[in-house]
Amino acid sequence: MAANVRQYSTEDVAPLLEVAVHDDVPNSAASAGIGMALAALGLRVERASRVRTMVEELIVEARAREPFPGASRESLMVQIRLDQLGHNARVLVTDFRMPLQGKRTHRLPSRRLASRGFVDSLHVANHGRGGNVAVCTISLDDDHGSTLDGVEVLPQDVARVSARESSELVIREMVPDDVAGLIRCVYRCYGYSYPDDVVYKPSVLRRMLRTGVMKSVVAVSADGEVVGHCSLTFAHPNDQVPEAGRLVVDPRFRGHQLAARMGHARNEVAVSLRLPGLWSECVTNHIASQRNLLALGGIETGLLIGAGPSDVVMSGLANVNEGRRALMPFYVPIDAGASMVNFVSPEHLEICELLTDRLGIKRSWNVVGVPLAGATTLSVDVSLVSGVASIRLTELGSDLVEVVAAELDALISYELGAVHLDVPLADERAGAAVAELERHGFCWATWIPNEHPGTDVLRLQRVGEHLTDVAHVLCARPEGEQLRDWVVGEWHRVRHGLSA
Repeated sequence: MAANVRQYSTEDVAPLLEVAVHDDVPNSAASAGIGMALAALGLRVERASRVRTMVEELIVEARAREPFPGASRESLMVQIRLDQLGHNARVLVTDFRMPLQGKRTHRLPSRRLASRGFVDSLHVANHGRGGNVAVCTISLDDDHGSTLDGVEVLPQDVARVSARESSELVIREMVPDDVAGLIRCVYRCYGYSYPDDVVYKPSVLRRMLRTGVMKSVVAVSADGEVVGHCSLTFAHPNDQVPEAGRLVVDPRFRGHQLAARMGHARNEVAVSLRLPGLWSECVTNHIASQRNLLALGGIETGLLIGAGPSDVVMSGLANVNEGRRALMPFYVPIDAGASMVNFVSPEHLEICELLTDRLGIKRSWNVVGVPLAGATTLSVDVSLVSGVASIRLTELGSDLVEVVAAELDALISYELGAVHLDVPLADERAGAAVAELERHGFCWATWIPNEHPGTDVLRLQRVGEHLTDVAHVLCARPEGEQLRDWVVGEWHRVRHGLSA
């Protein structure tokens, strides 16, 4: 798994702090140095304290594991290491006792702390002779600090501005100086419930704008207040198709087509960049965002079941839901581009041809593929905020099921709402890969044309065990309802196959 992002290296990084402690040393003494070192790196004291709490819990869990028979005093020590990697800090907690993996980690307190944001990411795995390793990452970027002083979440019934006031808004590309205004706008709309915590991190936003990873459009009032935002974001530097998302409209300015106006401006940015298209995920507890995408030429391409957290509260909008929400992905074609051959399983041929016709792009679909061969490579990204993990397959090998199963086992403890898995459709082994993955709980989620360099992607989904709402999925038109029903049917088909 050469491309697996969970693999890490310490060879080229000089540790800021490294210590090995025996069971006789109190947990608090072992973790204190981590908290102090992080504070020295500029992390707020209260956040450094939360990281220290996480490290202390990981030490407790390491010490609770069963020693190997005849273990020496040295092998019972817990090793703690702190590294700085650019804008992030990394803490590694390592022990050499019996491994504890899979479902047995499901209820461990450290996973609960991670889900509550004590660290930005946490991964625990057994590395053979390398021991049990818990890897925490912590962003060292400055937080919003005083940015939100005096800002309040707007009530559901907040008064809306006049059409004249809305017409006077300036809609333009976002610049780094707009970052503080965007954070204030997000907070007025969502408080801290927005499912993408990037929008609360000033330094991250500025860096994304500066490097071009994110291209944004903002709506600015006469007094300089940011009251709307939408963006194009590239998941990887070489990707051709960005996600159109992070749509935020101040509830005072709703009802005046502001989202549509910003969407048109965003499309102009995409055209200027000569992008083949863009994709987006729309909420399904209301249809406003879906209508905006349809007006821009977008087409529904699937349904992401349980991909939306249940606790997102949108000021001024209905928030009815029963469990985790579904998201409806759309693709907006900009340039039809050259014809491309995709490989799929026979079960998906009809829906692929239907969506090709609706999108008006050039695709040939082939159900005669080749068997899986070689070694599987992939990368994994976990969002604790949204409760979704994304697996990106780059090579489809004969060990695909084994490799993916190992990743799923490592993800159990996060109690995720869904796991998404991207299959490159230009690979002749794609059809065989999808057929194998369906037998292990994955089903159709969405087709994303041009998503990765040189290939379309079929995104599969494996829905978690949370209460998941598919009964209140609102669609803006019958074509969306048709696709919704088909994807839900595929979900049930795969689940039935697993239980048969």
